[in-house]
Amino acid sequence: MKALKLTSDQVFHWVTLFANIGAVVGIILIVVGLDQNEAMMRAQTRHELSAGIVDLFARVAGNPQLASLPGRERYRTRRGL
Repeated sequence: MKALKLTSDQVFHWVTLFANIGAVVGIILIVVGLDQNEAMMRAQTRHELSAGIVDLFARVAGNPQLASLPGRERYRTRRGL
């Protein structure tokens, strides 16, 4: 078996190659992480909007005067008032 002899230039070439591959892999991981973060932020925004709407409906339902408004309006519309 023949021993492999590397010059300092060849070693530098391989080290540079692996460093560049590592940099590209790192950039890809950052892009994937940003994409996941964007999806998570969209989901959180949707959740907060939905929670606000549910809270608004709960407040209306909890107040008898506000809860009866749609029924009174339909009654007026049918009677032509």
